[in-house]
This record gives sequence, structure tokens and C-alpha cells, in this order.
Amino acid sequence: MINSVVNQRWKLVKSIGKGGYGEIFAAQDLHSDRKVAVKIENNKHKRQALKMEKTVLARFKNSPYAPDYIEFGKLADSHYLVMELLGSNFSNLRRNEPNGVFSLPTTLNLAIHMVGAIEDLHATGFIHRDIQPGNFAIRKPNHKESKCPHCVLFDYGLARRHLNEDKKPRRPRSRAGFRGTTKFASLQAHLSKEQSRRDDLWSLLFTLIEFLTRKLPWKNVKEKEKIIELKKEYSSEKLVATLPHEFASFIQHLNSLNYESMPNYSLLKDLMRGCLKRYKISEKFSPDWQISADDKKKLPYFFDNTEESTNQPVQNQNLEKDEKKKKKKKDKKKK
Repeated sequence: MINSVVNQRWKLVKSIGKGGYGEIFAAQDLHSDRKVAVKIENNKHKRQALKMEKTVLARFKNSPYAPDYIEFGKLADSHYLVMELLGSNFSNLRRNEPNGVFSLPTTLNLAIHMVGAIEDLHATGFIHRDIQPGNFAIRKPNHKESKCPHCVLFDYGLARRHLNEDKKPRRPRSRAGFRGTTKFASLQAHLSKEQSRRDDLWSLLFTLIEFLTRKLPWKNVKEKEKIIELKKEYSSEKLVATLPHEFASFIQHLNSLNYESMPNYSLLKDLMRGCLKRYKISEKFSPDWQISADDKKKLPYFFDNTEESTNQPVQNQNLEKDEKKKKKKKDKKKK
């Protein structure tokens, strides 16, 4: 399909991704020379994910965290969606870092925007059901919003309407098929329970932990039952024991939610801002992929750098340990 022209306007330049339901291409607008992305899905697929994507994007398009929606149409044997061509996704950006992790400043600042993106999507009445690093990306430098916000949430093929027109949650099905990506899916998704707004935020928490530590307890585990067992075991503060205490508060809030609950997005963003303040980090920041190796050495990190040798020595931040020591001393004095 390379070099073919869709709807006499969108020239397909190269394939940039394939999924279970179709293929995405970098393309050129023959009317203006701008670069765009074109998703194409064959009509033979039983589940027409691109139609769902178009429905969600049409509602989500006014959010600053949404990619630009350009056009949707039908070809002889397929549908196509034209949208903004995005920059690198967060999964690739993290892997390209010397130690395969983001610093605390980058993770916290991204977290604020990622919560904001999910909040805006939920406001449309839909849940994403596949929140993961690969479905967030930065914008191309020439985009009018390339500097702020720092992320775009995309790929709504697995999305589902959660709220009725009266803004109340739909009645959950007694059993729902698994939707999501195994590593980042919530425990509820693995148990074939109907997902809700809280599940997108569990997936976000798993994403943030991977940003900081490079690994999750169930990384590389293939057996479904073992993954479920591990996600049950780590559904408490145990999962974030080595991270700033704000992440424990994050997980406590998620555990307080049920299927119908409206998450407190402001609380979650404030937790991240509070951690920034505690570490004396500004929200006006340059992310890791924009700063030098020498500057990165000055930043707080939370991965275990004794696990394997690295070319870039990075020191872990000791603030958490210092605060725990101070707390123990205060507790002793009280006794």
C-alpha cells in the first residue's frame, strides 16, 4: 500500500505500526505537504475497532491531550482514520534512556499530565481499557501544543462506554472478556470483571512504577494464574514500598474505589505535585530525553542499579531513607 493515495489526498509514505485490527501509516497531505498518520482497518474484522476509535476521538478531540482528528472515511474493503502524526511514545523514550528508566522529576511531571489526560477521556463517558506507556506519546516539535501538555493519549480501539447519557455508570456485565495489555492491566481485568474508571488508573500506576524502577513483580511471567496471584499479592502499599510515600497514598485511593466510583483526579495530581515540592522540583522542567547525561546525574532515581551493570552510573535518592530515620527518632521520643 506504500505510495498509494487514500481519498485522493493522503499519500501513504511508510508503515509505522501494525495491530490486531489493522495498520497505521505515516502519510503526506497532498493539499498542504503536512505529515499525518493514517490508520486503515479491513472491513472483514469481526470487531471494528476503528469505528470505536473515531467515536471516542470525536468526543475527546477538544482536550489538549487528544491527537488532532482530521478525517474518517470508507474505502472499498476498509475504513480509514486520518489523525495527527505523533512523536515517540513513552515506552520507546524510557527504553532509550541509559538505564531504561525515567528520573523522578520526569515521572512526576508526566504523571500529572497523564492523570489529566485520563480525566478528560473519562469526562466523555468512555474508559480506555489499555492504558500503557506505548499509548502515550509526545507531539512533534512543529505542533502548536508541542511544549505543553507533555503527552497525548491515543489508541482507543479497546475503549468502552462507561457512562450513560445521564452520566451514571452502565450496569456491569456479570462477566467481561479480557481487554488490555497483560503487564499493565488491572486485577479486575484479569478476573474478567467489568472495567471502570479505577482500572485505567491502576494501569497508570503500573506504568509509573515501570518508569521509575524498570520492572514490575510480574514482568516476564507468562502463566495467567501466576500473574493474577502476583497482582493480588501486590495490590497494597507493598507494590510501592521503595518509592516516595505519595505513591502509597495513590494506591490507597485506588483501593478505596468501586465500580461506580468517580476517582479523585485532583487528589492524584496533588500527590504528584506534593512529591515535586518535597523534592524541590519545579513543574517547569525539561524531560529526561531533552537533557544531557551530566545533568541526569544530578537527578533523583529509584531503580536498583546494583541489579545489572550500566554504562551510566546513577545515584538513588536518599531523601526517603532520611525521612524514615527522622520518623523513627520522633516515635522513640514519644515513647
